[in-house]
Amino acid sequence: MVRTQKPSHAQTRLIRLCEMLLQLSRSKYGLTADELRAAVAVSRSTFHRDLSVLRSAGVPIELLGGRYRFLNASEFPSVGPSALQIASLRLARLQLAPLAGTLLLQEFDRFLDTLQPAGAKAPREQTCFRFAESLKPAPAQKVVRTIEKALASGRRACIEYRAATRGGATTRVHIEPLLVSVADADPYVRAFCVERNGERTYKLSRIQAAELTRERATYRAAAADAPFVDAVKAWSGSPHGIEVRLDANVAWLAREYPFPGQSEHPNRDGSVTVRATVAGLVEVKSRILAWGAAVEVVKPRELREAVRAELAAALRKYDGPGPAKTSLEKFEGAARRSLKEGETRAG
Repeated sequence: MVRTQKPSHAQTRLIRLCEMLLQLSRSKYGLTADELRAAVAVSRSTFHRDLSVLRSAGVPIELLGGRYRFLNASEFPSVGPSALQIASLRLARLQLAPLAGTLLLQEFDRFLDTLQPAGAKAPREQTCFRFAESLKPAPAQKVVRTIEKALASGRRACIEYRAATRGGATTRVHIEPLLVSVADADPYVRAFCVERNGERTYKLSRIQAAELTRERATYRAAAADAPFVDAVKAWSGSPHGIEVRLDANVAWLAREYPFPGQSEHPNRDGSVTVRATVAGLVEVKSRILAWGAAVEVVKPRELREAVRAELAAALRKYDGPGPAKTSLEKFEGAARRSLKEGETRAG
């Protein structure tokens, strides 16, 4: 003989509450209190106690026009990320765009897809944001995946690389990737070069092709990110102490375009002297040239001379007789108009 245990009071209430929810879910326009009580066969007092339990538990039941019903999806308060939070995540996604093709970004994209259905329009709250895409050439996704596989599996990769130091000529080398670094929207890979027997940094967009080999990586770096400690962007090199002076009209921008670990020292004339320690002098020279006439290199001497030589070479392109006077006047007028039409004042 099989004996069944009589349901407890709590179990009986749970069954009754589930039945109430089932009846409400089947009704498109809701049920009156009498209809709902009749459906679950309870007294008026029990009905109101059960209803109170459901509401205190956060069940979205609304009384409208004398009928109880569930709130629909558009009426139910959102428990997901807010529009601002989603916008922040998409901004983070924009910063990771150079890593397109990596497992990291694939997983991030899957997560973002769960926040908004495909094809759905962005909520109104997000229209105050604009996420501009980078115009820089992106590395080939096949190259990025190969580098990522080499890192994950501890194997070597054979790459065809266009080196700036060789005028863009392609070189075929074997590397053991150590770290992928993103600087100013450009992804780089720090790797051990087998042919040169030393660490090098390669810009991923300049890798024309990459192939995963069967050879195991043998090089072990003490700290893969150590070479970037004093890097202006992505280059590594011997540390150099530099000192530059920014004119008074741009001194306030010193912190907006900083060198690694820089210190600022205001001068009486309103200018500011910036001191920093940088890795090598190649990238810092390009950064200084971007300031044009508003900057002067104080030291080291070799950097000062390198900037002087670069400016002199640029100036020579504008030496000579130039166009005829009438043509020159037309050119200058057109240039001024073009600059004014295309200028947008910031701040």
